[in-house]
Amino acid sequence: MEFTNLTHFWFNLKNKGVYTLKPLTTLSSTCYSSSIVHLNIKVKTFDDCLWLLDGHLSQLRTLIVHVEHIYNTSKVINNTEIVFNIKCFSLTSFCITLEYVNQIVPLLRQISQLEKLTLSLYAHGRASFIDGAHLNNDIIIKIPYLHTFIFDIVTEDVIINKAYLPTSDDVRRAFIQKGYNVDCYIDYLWNERRSQCHIYPLPFTIKRINAITNKYLPCGVFKHVRKLCVSDPIRSIEYDFFVLISQAFPLLEDLTVLSTVNQKKTTK
Repeated sequence: MEFTNLTHFWFNLKNKGVYTLKPLTTLSSTCYSSSIVHLNIKVKTFDDCLWLLDGHLSQLRTLIVHVEHIYNTSKVINNTEIVFNIKCFSLTSFCITLEYVNQIVPLLRQISQLEKLTLSLYAHGRASFIDGAHLNNDIIIKIPYLHTFIFDIVTEDVIINKAYLPTSDDVRRAFIQKGYNVDCYIDYLWNERRSQCHIYPLPFTIKRINAITNKYLPCGVFKHVRKLCVSDPIRSIEYDFFVLISQAFPLLEDLTVLSTVNQKKTTK
């Protein structure tokens, strides 16, 4: 089957399932549409994402991909012409990944002609926060034509030197100095050596924000957010916090609360 006139393809966007590309990888290259320029898809693994960029969609310019799990992979992109032509790339994954440095950053550097980039990620086990300086030095300046960068990045379980505990101002400084409006919060969740950092631009334009703890103090109104998860393993989530959430996310449709600690106050 060949779809010679198909240019825009949205696949499996309205349910909670994801699409595995494994059956497609066994097909002949003549079975793919060479005319697709815009693809919006959910996939199961990072291998699937790399497969999409490996020459099967020769006219692709915009790729919006939600990846269920980003694991270590040995797959490499052999067709560099395809990634060179991508102008808009969105990568979203709400599951924890250990592969930010080994898999995600190298891929972004390959897509060097990007003009618009969206990243929504939950990185785990790093030695430092993903802060403004990192995003600027390791991503932004490596993509010379980039004019729009939308991000929502959580770094979790970072082992911090007790002698130096970064502040929100430290995390934001590189962006603030360049005139960007960003916000972040840091939660030293378990003790002073293990922590979580959440950084994102303002205004926030993504429909789903990464999981927050009750350390989060919203700055402004997040009118685009429709889905939110509040997860706090060691503290109770009280009524006053829900009031803040209702004010900050007025159009919220889907709220998940994960907490094992009973509320101290059960009424207003």
